[in-house]
Amino acid sequence: ATTFQAITHPDDLDSDMEHARQVLVGSRTHYDMEKRYLHKGGHVVWVLLSVSLVRDDAGQPMYFVSQIQDISARKHAESQLIDSEFRYRTIANLVPGFVFEGVVREGRPQPTWVSSGFERVYGCTLDRFIELGSERFYEAATRERILAGASTVARGSDLSMDVSLRSIDGAQRWLRVVARSVHAGPGAGLERVLGVAEDITERMRLEQALHEAARQEQQRLGKEIHDKLTQELVGVALLARGLAAAARKGRQPSAEELDQLALLASGTIGTCHSIAQDLSPLGEAHGGLVQALHDMVDRQSDSNGPGVRFDAIEDAPIRLQLPSTDHLFRIAQEGLTNALKHASAHSIKVTLDVQPDSLRLEIEDDGIGIPPDATESAGLGLKIMHYRAELIGARLSIGPGETGGTRLVCECPQPASDAA
Repeated sequence: ATTFQAITHPDDLDSDMEHARQVLVGSRTHYDMEKRYLHKGGHVVWVLLSVSLVRDDAGQPMYFVSQIQDISARKHAESQLIDSEFRYRTIANLVPGFVFEGVVREGRPQPTWVSSGFERVYGCTLDRFIELGSERFYEAATRERILAGASTVARGSDLSMDVSLRSIDGAQRWLRVVARSVHAGPGAGLERVLGVAEDITERMRLEQALHEAARQEQQRLGKEIHDKLTQELVGVALLARGLAAAARKGRQPSAEELDQLALLASGTIGTCHSIAQDLSPLGEAHGGLVQALHDMVDRQSDSNGPGVRFDAIEDAPIRLQLPSTDHLFRIAQEGLTNALKHASAHSIKVTLDVQPDSLRLEIEDDGIGIPPDATESAGLGLKIMHYRAELIGARLSIGPGETGGTRLVCECPQPASDAA
């Protein structure tokens, strides 16, 4: 016959024996404990064990009376709940932002729980946020939008909106909030609201940087048109008017005068071409992205500095739309500029590999290499390259080359042939 010691889980045996000893010596009259038994089938059975000791008239121990209740189902449910809670909290803390729960009371959102990312965004705890009030963090217009969003959720509709805020240190941040109401069951009171607030601050800053760069480029081109192109056109017009006035007096223009007019016109054409190249390098390159990259490398090869080479592998046509190829070109432009400025390289190779399902842009130099922490402390140019890659669904990586130096790789999926 087996004993209870033999079928008790090893991790519970010492505790069970200690409880029994205390009852035997009279320090307690009975004990209750949750413990595990080992089933003959090999699995564990959880039980609630209640034990009392029967003594004779002289107070001597006679026998134990035990009541055993199978609680395996409850323990399994508890384990599942703990696992589910662990997964939920883990995922919540992995969100680039935070997860929140709350209710909508009298038209106003009231958060009841937030994940740890809340403090990274707002710079304070939820209790401190509630104490200070929303006015401390949101502009009046934003507060109105949040109230409207709360009404949307309260009506049972899903919410998706971008929110700007000032953290407790005054820094501006942006969140992309998605939320929905969840019915908690009969008698649960107010509808619960569950949501995710994604921190999109870096993305918004990069968008602003791109817009600012575009604005400055427009100003530069406007100045170039005014200062150069306009002056050249004025010169052409003045010379043409002079020749016309002479012709009205019966004097025919000389060959030298016509050559001068043609030279001025040719210079104006060159200026127009240069401005158009700055506005849309791909539009001016009849070979599209490949030709634009070829022209870019040619322009650098003509200058003093490291040798720059371009290779194109065209095993398939490029099916990307112009905005996507323009982003790729700008990534290549920034990558090549960085290599020329910072790599101290003797040679730089730019490669575009076009395959049916992807494009791979690679810029590799034989220079001093990139510091290990360079990507973590990246400047605005590198961040904008990453942002451009993200916009077109590409992956951008920067690291050491195979034989030293630095290698930039941007891999972009091609759209399906019927989606081009």
